[in-house]
Amino acid sequence: MGSRDELHDELVNDILKLLEKLGRRTAHLEFELMRLRKSAKGRTSEQIDTSQLSLLLSLVSEADKPKVEADDESETVDPLEDLDKFEAKIDSDLEDADAEDIDEAAAAEGEAKKPSRRQRPPEHLPVEERVIDVERSQLEGCDDMGFIGYAESHTLDWRQGHFIHVHTKRAKYAPKSGDGPVVTAPCPPQVIVRGLAEPGLLAHVIVSKYADHLPLNRLVKIFARDGLDLTISTMVGWLRACASLLAPLHELLGQTVLASHVLQTDDTGVQVLDNKDPEGSKRGHLWGYLGDGKLAYFEYTPDWKADATREFLRAREGWIQADAYKGYDRVFNWPGSRAVEVGCWAHARRYFVEAKDGGDARAAVPLAVIKKMYKVERKAPRGIAVGRNNWQFAGNDASGRRKAIMYSLIRTCELNGVEPWAYLRDVLMRIADGWPQKRLAELLPQNWSPDAVASAA
Repeated sequence: MGSRDELHDELVNDILKLLEKLGRRTAHLEFELMRLRKSAKGRTSEQIDTSQLSLLLSLVSEADKPKVEADDESETVDPLEDLDKFEAKIDSDLEDADAEDIDEAAAAEGEAKKPSRRQRPPEHLPVEERVIDVERSQLEGCDDMGFIGYAESHTLDWRQGHFIHVHTKRAKYAPKSGDGPVVTAPCPPQVIVRGLAEPGLLAHVIVSKYADHLPLNRLVKIFARDGLDLTISTMVGWLRACASLLAPLHELLGQTVLASHVLQTDDTGVQVLDNKDPEGSKRGHLWGYLGDGKLAYFEYTPDWKADATREFLRAREGWIQADAYKGYDRVFNWPGSRAVEVGCWAHARRYFVEAKDGGDARAAVPLAVIKKMYKVERKAPRGIAVGRNNWQFAGNDASGRRKAIMYSLIRTCELNGVEPWAYLRDVLMRIADGWPQKRLAELLPQNWSPDAVASAA
């Protein structure tokens, strides 16, 4: 009997330990689920009508909608059947959702990071050799000079579909007498001084993130398959540098959009990490402007206050098509305003629908015309439908501003039939090489073509 009682007590203890373990796991998983839901949460009311400026907001119009359906190809795990597998899946989802932007937030706060180690491109990559000789002006006044070798550097570039190892060799000369300074050929223009990435690779990262909606943590994994040991923080640094170079173009594009014959505007929300907020994130906004159907301009604000958009639209003379958001009232009603308010089709259509429902058959004609227009708009790419499953929030306000810059240029490229990668690769290099400020308008997407810019240079 004693042994049976001992066995019974042992089993009871084992069961109690298991229940305690399950309780801890349940609490942990509930916490992780809360984080995941909070990161995916968006406003559920006043969603943007799909017919309203869908062409303008094709990149961001659905970023504020909550995820209510899982990907058809995603794996479904029953937490009651396999707790370990369920927990692993949640961890994976959270990693995909926020690895990149948490890294951005940490970098913004100045958290200590391991110093980056400059790597040499993998040996299997095709090599493009670039030899630069000294200029004659560098040798003027020097004694009889002799070639003594090269100053060499190794960088990474991207051509459509593959990486390139760029091997730069700068010729060095020294006086044959052995007495005097060494003269070295100048460095070629670089988007990021002493950086690893050439313009093609920088453009590839920008397009992958902002046009193809791939988070940087996934790009790291993709690049690793080609033998590249790049980090998220490295690519965040690249994006910062590129956004800084492209900021004057973004500002000029905004001024051009403001002068359009017809200006349309709308906004959408973006969750932004904020450690000062009790919930860990806040709701920023991207304000989108479409000029004459060809020019797209986005502006980021850390909240939904209309101060920024009112300031932007204050100088507007002419039509502004907008929704009924009250923040626009001060744009149209302030003394001296020359802006003319124009309603959106969604409101006009509603009256025809009411007439049709009331038995007026004449309403069918305008409804058919409006339907055709909506059909054209629905063909516009809805990139955010993919993007919202890949990035859930911006890492900080600076990240939101970068999104506005990149979305503006990429979307305007698409509206004008310009290939974004080719455009960004060329423009980044030209700006880094000292493109004249007075000719900046030539580099706007709607004005750019590689041949035209090259011939004007």
